[in-house]
Amino acid sequence: MTLTIEIFKEEPYFVAKCKELDIYSYGDTSDNAVERLKKVISFYIQSVGDYMDEDTSKIKDQIKVKDKYIN
Repeated sequence: MTLTIEIFKEEPYFVAKCKELDIYSYGDTSDNAVERLKKVISFYIQSVGDYMDEDTSKIKDQIKVKDKYIN
């Protein structure tokens, strides 16, 4: 799964946004914000998988960042 992540500074944090899923997270650094966002995306997809009876247990390891840029 390849997703686009946009990062911007919202003092005092970095905010990461997954454009395709319209999901946000934040962190003290841009890398921390991205890692936290991956966890949120993983939870989101697992929730959908549970609803659809799909095995999504390893989805976090499959998330690839297509573009990461800071505004």
